[in-house]
Amino acid sequence: MSKLLNNGRRIWKLDHKPFPNLNKFTIDCSKIKSLEDFKVKAIDIYNKEGLIALTNAELNSPDDFPKYFDKIRTTLFKFEGGADTRKEIGKNVLDVGVPSHVMVQPHNEMSYNQFYPTIQGFAMIEPPKGKKGPTSFCDNVGVTQKILATDFGKQLQKKGISYRRVFYDANDKNIPEMFKFLTWQNSYRVKTKEEVIELLKPYGVDMEWSKENKLTFWYKRDAYEYCPNVDKNLFFLHLSQHACYFDTFEDFKHLEDEERPAGLYWGDRAAFKNDEIHLIEDVYNEFLYSMYWKKGEAVIFNNIRWAHARDSYTLDKDEKRTIAVMTGDKTDAVGSKDSKWLI
Repeated sequence: MSKLLNNGRRIWKLDHKPFPNLNKFTIDCSKIKSLEDFKVKAIDIYNKEGLIALTNAELNSPDDFPKYFDKIRTTLFKFEGGADTRKEIGKNVLDVGVPSHVMVQPHNEMSYNQFYPTIQGFAMIEPPKGKKGPTSFCDNVGVTQKILATDFGKQLQKKGISYRRVFYDANDKNIPEMFKFLTWQNSYRVKTKEEVIELLKPYGVDMEWSKENKLTFWYKRDAYEYCPNVDKNLFFLHLSQHACYFDTFEDFKHLEDEERPAGLYWGDRAAFKNDEIHLIEDVYNEFLYSMYWKKGEAVIFNNIRWAHARDSYTLDKDEKRTIAVMTGDKTDAVGSKDSKWLI
């Protein structure tokens, strides 16, 4: 039985399991004759499975990753509107952006947004010792089938979901310390309020501005997104945008859900019940598989086909865990298609 917090939610742990039949996802880069040979093999696996695992790749610095990632993506994705501020650690290469003490719940990258990258990749540049900081991937075909078999999943089809996001003005000198990373300038890479409004206007976002230029916006969307990779609608959600993400943050756990800097709700903005959040967690865990990183490994995956997650971890003073992140193929959210349901 998981320990319950004062708000009735549980402290959740990822259920790490090895990938079944990992060989069908894997390319041993030491046996590849050329990058063009890699491209042919990688695209074949990507089209079949939506995920490629690279081993023995030449990954001595973040700048080594693009030569693999660029063979699969069509266009580069400019990371704007993200939940975390990410630093560029190489040309078109970002850091993870989330501190090690934070658990990242399963999510499809930027599914809280009006646009998202279809393809994403992680490359291990400096691995930690032992089994620290594994990255997990959730098979969204299995997740979707399981969710749709429940009354809850069917209600999600009808009602959709809504995201609430809060961003402060970087020029406001009175931003509480714990919110200083949440500015619309950093997140959307703009300088003026007018630029944010222009950027979000086409997407039907409800924007509320305070006199201090704090932006709160609501965005309603389907809980499922059509995935061309499998020609089906798949569960498409960012659990780390629910208030439960902040349950173990010292700076945020004392706040009520509606005071936290992000929220995930039913489409009509009603709060999810705790047992509904627990159901999502349980289904994700059932189809969750983890990669314990080694030097020269990378994963490139379809962001609709696979959700990803990471447990919190602690490094020794002499340890590093440097992962290079790349995103590509910007896609406007389309939601579900009537004839493309798995069940």
